[in-house]
Amino acid sequence: MKNIKNDWWKTSFDNNFYKIYYHHLKRNFFAYIDKLIKFANLKKEKVILDIACGSGEHLAALKRKGFNNISGLDYSYAEIARKNTKKYKISIQKKDMRKKLGKNIYDFIMLNSTSFGYFNDKDNKNVLKNCYKALKPKGKLFIDNLSREFILDNFCPKNWTKLQSNVLFLEERKLSKNKKNLLSSWHLVEKNRVHILLNKLRLYSVQEFKNLFYEVGFKKIKIKKINTHNWFLAKK
Repeated sequence: MKNIKNDWWKTSFDNNFYKIYYHHLKRNFFAYIDKLIKFANLKKEKVILDIACGSGEHLAALKRKGFNNISGLDYSYAEIARKNTKKYKISIQKKDMRKKLGKNIYDFIMLNSTSFGYFNDKDNKNVLKNCYKALKPKGKLFIDNLSREFILDNFCPKNWTKLQSNVLFLEERKLSKNKKNLLSSWHLVEKNRVHILLNKLRLYSVQEFKNLFYEVGFKKIKIKKINTHNWFLAKK
């Protein structure tokens, strides 16, 4: 596996990643949002921000559920998200999640689909600090991330997935020496062409997440384990 740069996220989320994640891997966003609403006890009148909103599918699902005070931001797919949510008139910004989000604006901020852990520990913590400041009193932060405990207990160095009759997907994985980072190489084999995408994720344990939340200032933490992921709900 090639060396993965610290700023891998600036180039890896290209059209090929989009095809893998949003086109080939079938996902039921509507069912996901149903579970999220129940887990977070989310009310329709709340002001909501989706950080790293990707294609905008989660926001579109919320809109269809009757949530109107919603917006998103994404560094790579802001333009795609705008197109996908155009009929819903949802505000989408192109923005680095490490930048300030404002103060006392949102009731609920969400980072879905393992959107946390792209940076070094200092920058990752700053993301949480920005979220805390942007939340109103008693506001909530939701994070859905790949479980470090699951990865360590069930580590698989590679696997093939047949996405379509003529499309194959290979994911190769490697853990850093301290087992705190998951290094992945995604190979999309399509029409005799191979697209390679590299990514690096800081794997935080449940306890590390709890420590970060409390250090930033959150008072209450709710946790739910869902298959390969952990759901966290941190309240001010």
